[in-house]
Amino acid sequence: MERYLGRVVIGVCCFGAGFLISIIMAMLVGPSLTDLKTELANLEKEKAVLNRSNAILRDEKRLLQEEVEYLKNGASSFETTRLRLIKEVSDLKKKIGESKQLPESAPQVSSPIDERAVIEKFGVRMEVTKVVVGKIQLEDFSGTGESTKPYLSIWLAITNKTQTKKVDFVSWHANQFVVKDATLKDNFENTYRAISAGFGDDIVGSTDSGSIRPGETLATCLVYEIPLNNIRSLTLTLEGSAVDTVGEFEFTIPKDAIEGMD
Repeated sequence: MERYLGRVVIGVCCFGAGFLISIIMAMLVGPSLTDLKTELANLEKEKAVLNRSNAILRDEKRLLQEEVEYLKNGASSFETTRLRLIKEVSDLKKKIGESKQLPESAPQVSSPIDERAVIEKFGVRMEVTKVVVGKIQLEDFSGTGESTKPYLSIWLAITNKTQTKKVDFVSWHANQFVVKDATLKDNFENTYRAISAGFGDDIVGSTDSGSIRPGETLATCLVYEIPLNNIRSLTLTLEGSAVDTVGEFEFTIPKDAIEGMD
């Protein structure tokens, strides 16, 4: 009996020692291979998620860059188209105007209103041929009409006096997108606002742009608000670049040369 009990005690002690050793070994060795595989798999999943997120961010960045380029190109294309349409409308109006006989309201090239209304320099002769207060005759693709209220219109005759030079003309009031100096003042130093025809409209008989060959003359009209009744004279100053030259053309217009003014 004692021998049997001794064997039992020895067995229990050996089992306990083995169990303790296994615990100690587990603590020293660390996680099991299964745990490591599981953790590695989780890390691979997180890596895949990060890669997808980076790919999405790259795509979004590319799309934003493409949108910015599209907007830039779109703005540039719009401006180019706008300028092209303006030129096409101006050219078409010129062709229509050349095919029509000018009405009586559009003066033919004639003598200047006053000796002070003629200037010739750099091969360009410019004359003020008519100044009138009244409604403006207008035309568009649908036909002709007139302005809703009266204005002051100044008609100019521009002649190329050279033998060999072509003069490229663009009116001071060609359209609302073209700004050139064409100031009108009275003897009291009041400045009068220039009036431009709306987009698609043109003044009957007036040429807004074109090439003037040697010896040729064209007529153009400038429109302003009506001056004060008690003026003695007006001074019209025109920038020379409109007739392909430098300097300024300055005209004196006496009040008694203005038709329709009290």
